[in-house]
Amino acid sequence: MLSEKHKKLSVLSAWALSFGCAVGWGAFVMPATTLLPIAGPLGTVIALVLGAVLMGVVAYNFHVMMNRIPGTGSVFSFTKQLFGYDHSFLCTWATALAYLAVLWANMSAFVLFIRFLFGPVLQRGFSYTIMGYEVWAGELFTTLAIILLFGFISCRNTNVLRLVNTVLALIFFGGVVSLFAIIACKGGIDFSDMGPAFATAGVAKDHSPLMQIVNVLVLAPWAFVGFGVVSFASSTYDFKPKYGFAIMVAALATGAIVYALIALLSVSANPAGSGNWETYFANLQNFKGIDAVPVFHAVFKTLGNGGIVLLAITVMAAISTSLLGLYRSLGRMFMSLAEDSVMPSWFGHINRHGATNYGIIYVMLLSCIIPFFGRTAIGWIVDITSISASIIYLYVSAGIVKIARSETGRRKTVLNFTGILGVVISAFFFFFPLTPTLWNMNTIATESFMILMAWSIVGFVVYRAVFMRD
Repeated sequence: MLSEKHKKLSVLSAWALSFGCAVGWGAFVMPATTLLPIAGPLGTVIALVLGAVLMGVVAYNFHVMMNRIPGTGSVFSFTKQLFGYDHSFLCTWATALAYLAVLWANMSAFVLFIRFLFGPVLQRGFSYTIMGYEVWAGELFTTLAIILLFGFISCRNTNVLRLVNTVLALIFFGGVVSLFAIIACKGGIDFSDMGPAFATAGVAKDHSPLMQIVNVLVLAPWAFVGFGVVSFASSTYDFKPKYGFAIMVAALATGAIVYALIALLSVSANPAGSGNWETYFANLQNFKGIDAVPVFHAVFKTLGNGGIVLLAITVMAAISTSLLGLYRSLGRMFMSLAEDSVMPSWFGHINRHGATNYGIIYVMLLSCIIPFFGRTAIGWIVDITSISASIIYLYVSAGIVKIARSETGRRKTVLNFTGILGVVISAFFFFFPLTPTLWNMNTIATESFMILMAWSIVGFVVYRAVFMRD
């Protein structure tokens, strides 16, 4: 267990952890590649705000969970107490998949970021193509270096890391807001030139504005997946757990602001001769460098190289705070499993800095396998993040409903309401992407389903090993 000297997580640090894990590299590329083509700028902003509100309901359920069972592994401990070990293992297995997917997506983003800014400088040495994505030795070894660097850093002095992570989160949020404000002041934001407000081409052309909004809304679990990582850090709080809800709401609100501002920046400027934003986005594969990422193009067109430098710092801060937070959170999750003998006891080892270094090293070594499969495979893993995150939210919300049975008066009413609403929201987020209907534009790749099946099979094998040993 963590000693009192390691309980140094302030309110601001907790927000930085939640916000940094909830929003990362995807905020800079997904609006143009996924969100805006589905719902347009107005539909995307509306959907993101609604998504943050719905996630706020789940955040309240997380808050109740954290106050009822404070500690290192709240999700595991909470579901174990209310539903037993079987359900607890399933929920934790889904948690691991969701957080690992986001970690892997962000760790590979460094070389992608370098490719956009500096071209093929890392495309050196041997190369091979896997599933349509060309893997170069230079990019591969750079990614491995990033994995090892952030892994070993996460094992070091956690007090310094908390400060660094907080500063990075503030740079990330402040950078996005500042860029939008500066570009707006220079006349680079003209809402009259951002039409059409909703998507009129591609997969969205035959869908109403309402259905376009819904199709972006169902991506909320992916967009904000890491906001609940503070539940794994509740044993390090230097404040009362009652502030947990406000922290998560603040993280969701700032996350929604970041997504919305980047979406609006992305449609604020188009390359010469590309027509409106829909024509530009439909032909992104034909552009190179910063023009291949609309938000980069918009910043460069209005602010030049100075704006790109500020944006680069912002992106680096976003990726870094995500990696640091997820490494530490996954390490704490494995520690909680080790404390309950679900995993070997050495996963629960805590070094002199208060870091769960063996759990972090395990995540680091596991992550070293992923870059060899290329960015395409990571995209398939991210596809199922919403599904695995929905399982977490469903269990937490169902647990709140069960807790409500033993309560009375107003508290019983409140817990019943948020618990049931959370169950409905989670079920909707889980089933909608799995339904291949005329109104669903978020088609999940066949390979993603195969990964989900493989993860489930491995889960059964691990569970059987734990069951036989217990």
